[in-house]
Amino acid sequence: MSIWNMCEDGFKELYSKLPGDKPLFEYVWRLTGGNPHTLSQLYQVNWNVELIIKELIRGKGISRDFISRWRKWLEVIVDDPDVISSTEFPEELRSKLIEGNLIIYDIYFREPELWIDEPPKKDLDIGVGDYVAWQTPLHIEVVRKHSRYIRNSTKHITIKRSMNMLNMS
Repeated sequence: MSIWNMCEDGFKELYSKLPGDKPLFEYVWRLTGGNPHTLSQLYQVNWNVELIIKELIRGKGISRDFISRWRKWLEVIVDDPDVISSTEFPEELRSKLIEGNLIIYDIYFREPELWIDEPPKKDLDIGVGDYVAWQTPLHIEVVRKHSRYIRNSTKHITIKRSMNMLNMS
């Protein structure tokens, strides 16, 4: 039997049991995709999403080198994780995403009797495709934000080098 993330109704029940102030349920659902561990993490850091993103970047080994090497593929799969199951997708990157627990691969068996909770429905807004899903929507944001940051810092370095070369002339 498989379990990964909770269905929305079950997750809402868990969310409602958390004491204290909390963001709207819809916001939390869009961040976690029903993942109770991520809900717990967010609660423990007083809903500081940026702190969780930084921890995921560090903990999942999403380094500058990783982003730089795989940027083109990563920019595609943040919008459509099913691309990972295509034959053109690099096996090395697929393995790294699976080993790093960034994605769930081969989720195409969705018969209810194979799942403890409801099987996940395709929902690209939270990173669930037909065959592949991101562990949580926060994992998508980690890749998206870190990729954007590295792209911008790389542009800044290139501009700075160009300016230095002009000053040397």
